[in-house]
Amino acid sequence: MTKLPPSPTLANQADRHQLYEQSVQCPQAEVDFIDRTYRDLRCKTARRLREDFCGTAALCCEWVRRRKTNQATGVDIDDEVLDWGRAHNLARLDEAQARRVILRLDNVLAVETGTQDIVCALNFSYWLLTKRAALLA
Repeated sequence: MTKLPPSPTLANQADRHQLYEQSVQCPQAEVDFIDRTYRDLRCKTARRLREDFCGTAALCCEWVRRRKTNQATGVDIDDEVLDWGRAHNLARLDEAQARRVILRLDNVLAVETGTQDIVCALNFSYWLLTKRAALLA
């Protein structure tokens, strides 16, 4: 009797990037917090956001959805996750919104992105920066 190959498990079929977004991100709440905090501290509205370790760019996409004047730059060192973000998050934006998102494949410690109102890192990746000088940079 011939054995059938094992069926793929749910874990094998899962999309790890989608699961990551669902388990640790809430871009709407994160943008609410960023907007409110910036306005409270600066008494004006932020327009340019840079997200370090942006991964799937969910936050960048939510940022440009909020206002027609918002621009987002996402920086990540992982090309595969950026490609996933382009296919699954940027693809859901309209053309005008998508033009206001720049995704950079680069090291957040070395990349130059011009003047930003906000530079943020809202996930676990910044824990890789274990020296205070690197974190401050």
